[in-house]
Amino acid sequence: MNKIFFILTCFSFLTASPPRKIPPHLLKAFTKNGRIPVYERYVNSARSSKAPDDWSNEKIEINIGKIRSKQMNIFGHTDIWLALALSKYKHSIEDGSIGIFSAIKPWYASFAIEYGGHPFSLEYILPRSIDPRVHIRTVDDYRRSPQKFDAIISISTIQHDGLGRYNDPLKADGDQIAMDTFKAMLYPGGYLFLSVPVCKDSLMFNATRTYGKVALPLLFKGWKIVDSFGFSESDFTKNPKKGFKHEPVFVLTPL
Repeated sequence: MNKIFFILTCFSFLTASPPRKIPPHLLKAFTKNGRIPVYERYVNSARSSKAPDDWSNEKIEINIGKIRSKQMNIFGHTDIWLALALSKYKHSIEDGSIGIFSAIKPWYASFAIEYGGHPFSLEYILPRSIDPRVHIRTVDDYRRSPQKFDAIISISTIQHDGLGRYNDPLKADGDQIAMDTFKAMLYPGGYLFLSVPVCKDSLMFNATRTYGKVALPLLFKGWKIVDSFGFSESDFTKNPKKGFKHEPVFVLTPL
């Protein structure tokens, strides 16, 4: 279960500043033997000990109303594509346990509720108020007693894993470790609803990765692509830039 512990470190509360440069001895691994260009984009997302936003029944109901009216919220069109994916594959969500990996706000837990699932979110600090339909476990509790899920929703998270942005340990394959972690967390036949930024390959250190013809197949190694929403082969021709938010939703299941 060591891989599970790694993905949970992406929400570290350490106060030291994240790294600004890739250590020379890790450059080859981070760039996949020089096939992925590196650009500078520094972000300090080390988190404080402040409690997350309110996850009250009122907040969840407001979110559900927005979802039903097809409103975009945190990640623009990704929210619309996720709604289409969950609607089409509702059988994998309905009455199931749904792991939520998109930190702090209850927006994607609200998606799970709207499509009939029981969301489980992992947080370092519990919100001030929690809707009883949302199951929130602390990271420490999960480490003591891991669980499996019928499906997982991961929206715009793993492209940051291993870059040190959240004071997590530098790991060139942090995103692939996260994918292995998801696999270990799923019941057999379970679905992963995943979004990552898709365009030309890049590493914007320490902010994010983008996934093109090199990185995306590596990320999906060991997974079957069941479906995709918002994805086109032409996405691989788009140039990455600051604030890039084209994140299609992929429906995956372990091979």
